[in-house]
Amino acid sequence: MTIQTTPYPAYYGPRAAGLLRLRAQDYRGAAEELRAELDATERYFTAAFERADESSSTRDRIRDLAKRPTRRIGA
Repeated sequence: MTIQTTPYPAYYGPRAAGLLRLRAQDYRGAAEELRAELDATERYFTAAFERADESSSTRDRIRDLAKRPTRRIGA
């Protein structure tokens, strides 16, 4: 019984190894782009949630002020 190993680019010569190297560089570039896009999306949503929190708290304060009984002058 022989154990068959998975094909390795070095077994097929320098051209295959070079192609594998190029493919790895492409994957690294794509990974960097995805990381940058993920960071930008994360920053966008964090800022949006913070704005929503600020506006909702402002809205709540205005609503609370509107509900308070007011004293009329001269009444």
